[in-house]
Amino acid sequence: MAELRPEKQDSSVEVGAASASMITLAAVALLASFGVTMLLFSMAYARDVQTILRAPELIWDFICGRPDPGGPALPLMLTLGTLALIGSAAVMVWTRLRRKA
Repeated sequence: MAELRPEKQDSSVEVGAASASMITLAAVALLASFGVTMLLFSMAYARDVQTILRAPELIWDFICGRPDPGGPALPLMLTLGTLALIGSAAVMVWTRLRRKA
């Protein structure tokens, strides 16, 4: 009877690792899909190539607090989309580094 107990502990550790893996996979998928969706909406909102080419300038002005004459919607969508994609990449890298350690 005492021999069965460690096997149960090992299987619960495996289930916990699988659960953590699924949670990180879900987080990466949600962040990446949110980021892509926000970037697609911002491109549809911009409606012209000149505004899209000014995207880095719009994001920087938004971060620095300088008001944009077109309103905060486009810089906010671009910033959220970019941060979500960076966050999904960071979660993927963090998961890989955690597995190697």
